[in-house]
Amino acid sequence: MNSTTLRELGFQEWYPLNELSAVNIPYGKSGVFVITDKTLTEPSDILYIGRSKALNKKVFGGVLGGYGGKVTKKIHKQLFQNGMISNMQISWILVDKPKAKQRELLFKYEGEHGNYPAWNK
Repeated sequence: MNSTTLRELGFQEWYPLNELSAVNIPYGKSGVFVITDKTLTEPSDILYIGRSKALNKKVFGGVLGGYGGKVTKKIHKQLFQNGMISNMQISWILVDKPKAKQRELLFKYEGEHGNYPAWNK
């Protein structure tokens, strides 16, 4: 599983994280999002598979803003303190049950790669 194979699952458009705008993410919609590193190819470019009942709040407040739990703060630190944001891109799909869809994607990823994406561990 990588950003190319995710297209088959509905992840159509990829946005550079350092250029992301509030108009790009649907307001108040629930879904699953994936963060990938454009510089990686093997074993996969996927770094994180996340979920939210409000994608815009999770991405802007959590991932980019640094507000949230331990994993969200870890991702924020990687992006900004370690200067990785310029290599990152994000895509999402809108779903009614984001937790179930995230579990499904993580299970599929683990089946193919033997473990979870680096930032999901």
